Amino acid sequence: MKLSSNISYLVGLIICSYFIARVLYSSYHSDNIFAIFMYGGLGLIWLICFYQIVKNERKSSKVKFRVTKYWISVISVLTLVPVIAIFVFYQQKLNVPTLIKAQRHGVYADFKTDGTYIIKSGAWASRTHLYGKYSLRDSIIEIDTLNIDKILTSNRFLIKYSNLEEEKQKPDYESLETAKYLVQIDRAGNEIRARQIFYDTLPYRFEIVVDHTR
Repeated sequence: MKLSSNISYLVGLIICSYFIARVLYSSYHSDNIFAIFMYGGLGLIWLICFYQIVKNERKSSKVKFRVTKYWISVISVLTLVPVIAIFVFYQQKLNVPTLIKAQRHGVYADFKTDGTYIIKSGAWASRTHLYGKYSLRDSIIEIDTLNIDKILTSNRFLIKYSNLEEEKQKPDYESLETAKYLVQIDRAGNEIRARQIFYDTLPYRFEIVVDHTR
C-alpha cells in the first residue's frame, strides 16, 4: 500500500519538477513577474510529496539506512537534476564578465568578454531575453540575430561619442548622460532612424553604461 502511495507521490514530484524546470527556463528567456509565486506553489507541493515519500519509506522496513530502502527518495531528488542543469547553464552565461553594456528605450544589451551577448528588449515585465554571439571590429558590433523587435531592427551597432555639453541642451527624454552610445546601422553603414507611423525620427541611441574596451 505504501509502495503504491509512494509511486503516486513520485509521479507528483516528477510533474512538479517538470513545471519548475519550464518556469525557470522561460524566466531566462522572458520577464515573468509571477515566477516567484509559481516557484513557491510548486516548491511547496514538491516538498510535501518528498516528505511523504521519506516518511513512508522510513516506516516500511526496520532495516537500517540503505539506498535500496530509500530508492524512491533517491529518484525523487534526481527529478531536480534538469532544474539544476538549467540554472547552472544560464547562470554561467550571466556571470561572464561584461565588455560593453548599453541600455535605453526598453533595451538592455550586455556584450560579454567571451564573444556572447544577452539582450533584453520590450516593455517592463514583458521583455524578451535573447542570447547569442557577436563580433567587435573597430567601432562596429555585429550580432547573429536580425530584426529582434520593432526597436532592434538591425544586427549591427556603431559605437559613437556624445557631446555632453550639447546633450544638456536637449530635452530629458532625448539627452544622453554617457560619453559613448550605440546606434543601429545598416549594411552600408547608414544610421537607422526610428520609424513612426508617418515619418522617421532620430535614431534610437543606447547609452553605454559599462565600457571595458579601453
